[in-house]
Parts: sequence; C-alpha cells; structure tokens
Amino acid sequence: LLAAVVLREPTSPKHWISLGVGAAGGFAILHPAFAAWSPGYLVALIGAALNAGAMVATKALERRDSTLTIMAWLTAIATALSLPALADAPLPAWTWPWLAVASICGTLGLYAGLMAIRASSLSVLAPFDYSRLVMAAALGWLFFDEMPNLSSLAGAAAIAGACVWVAVPKRIDRAA
Repeated sequence: LLAAVVLREPTSPKHWISLGVGAAGGFAILHPAFAAWSPGYLVALIGAALNAGAMVATKALERRDSTLTIMAWLTAIATALSLPALADAPLPAWTWPWLAVASICGTLGLYAGLMAIRASSLSVLAPFDYSRLVMAAALGWLFFDEMPNLSSLAGAAAIAGACVWVAVPKRIDRAA
C-alpha cells in the first residue's frame, strides 16, 4: 500500500491477491499464538508497519544512493542503537562466535535485501516478507522441537504459493 501511494509504483490485482494470500498464510502460522488478545500484538503490528515504511524509504533512497552507501548507514545506525544493550551486561565468552556468525549472516542478508529492493517493485517483494514466518517455523522445529500443526503447514503453503505466483513473469503467466 505504501509503495503504491508514496512511490507511485504500479500494482496489479495479482500483486494485491498474492499479498492477501501471504498475509492469510502468516495469520494461519501465527494463529495458535494469538489465541487471546495481548498488547504485545499491537507492538508486532506497529513493527510490521515500521518495516513497510523502512522498505519504502529504502526504495526512495536507492534512487539516489548506492546500495553500499545505504548499507553503511543502516549498519551504523543499528550499531549505535544496539551499543547501550551491549554495555548493559557483559556477554559470556561462548556468545562471541554466535555474534560473529549473526553479523556475517545479517550483513549478507541486508545486502541481498537491498539488491532485491533495487531490482524489483515492492509490490512484488511484499509476499516474500511473509517467508520469514516459514523460516522461523522451520527453525523452531529444527532447533526447539516445536512441531508445526496443520494450520502452520497450510499457512506455509499459502505463503510459498503466493511467492511463486507473484514471481512468475506476465508473459509466462498469460501462457498458462
């Protein structure tokens, strides 16, 4: 919605439908956690809105700055905002290798995300944002033995389907 309004990006019914299917899949994955209302859910919704705003702002910045410049600024701001938490309590020695891995993966993920924003419209990328939930559910199963239920599996399938459908180019889509 922000990309269409703020950036004047063209959107099609296909984009809106895939975004809706992806959102429905996300709610299907999260449904058991949202059994009773909590103010924390409002924080999650605000976080999602801020993430959308950040993507639109990044797309606007991509028009005039390089990907590496934007990446440097985002990293500097995130580091500055994270330093108070680091100073709050000393970290055990075993956490430093994990922090190094997280730093490398985070940097590569940020670069890939910025390149995707540069290469595509946000209305195409929006359903892929829900794939984070699928990855989180898979990692929960792998590391914490949290077995996904039928609702989570259906949500993951909806998200994957929306991502595949929106990624199919128009000329192939019409031929099918």
